Amino acid sequence: MSSTSEPGPLQLVVGDEEFLAERAVSDLVRRARQRDPETELRRFRTSEVAPGELAGHLSPSLFAEGRVIVLTHGQDANKDMTAAIADYVKDPADGIVLVVQHAGGAKGKAVLDLMRKAGAHTVTCNRITRADERSDFVRDEVRRHGGTITPGALAVLVEAVGSDLRELAAAAGQLVADTGGAVEEAGVRRYHRGRAESSGFAVADAAVAGDRRAAME
Repeated sequence: MSSTSEPGPLQLVVGDEEFLAERAVSDLVRRARQRDPETELRRFRTSEVAPGELAGHLSPSLFAEGRVIVLTHGQDANKDMTAAIADYVKDPADGIVLVVQHAGGAKGKAVLDLMRKAGAHTVTCNRITRADERSDFVRDEVRRHGGTITPGALAVLVEAVGSDLRELAAAAGQLVADTGGAVEEAGVRRYHRGRAESSGFAVADAAVAGDRRAAME
């Protein structure tokens, strides 16, 4: 699916990696607003909206304003909500994009099955836990911003920043912007001086010893 194409009426975001899921939804809203800049975003937690209320939000308006309706925590849908979603996906309204976010897994699987059967476009956002996956993520982030990164720089950056994808994404984007696109090890060490070489034990030792300056550094 092109990053600039208009999103289809049914979208499914599956996985428990919150940062990636948020980005997927933001991308859908951005693409919808390329077609209609006035497109409205409405976000609801599945367990906190009544089926009748949802039906109202999914009903075509008199002036055909664009809408992106996001149902988060789709795995928490009860029978009535699942039935309401199933009824809507049979005939989606023009100009409305329904996005169902689901953590994946067996809970609430009926919602996953009915969205997939209805032809919803699916974006998978599984949690990233392995070091090699984080490295791949950072490499893709650098490319996303139009840059390149050397293997040494990649290793230092992941070690310096840690496992939080939001922080890794921000660091990758900032490095590309500040280095002109070519991210090398020296540049990473310059911008993240101390972080790559420090550890929680070193910080704790300095704090216990009363050396506040060393701990902060």
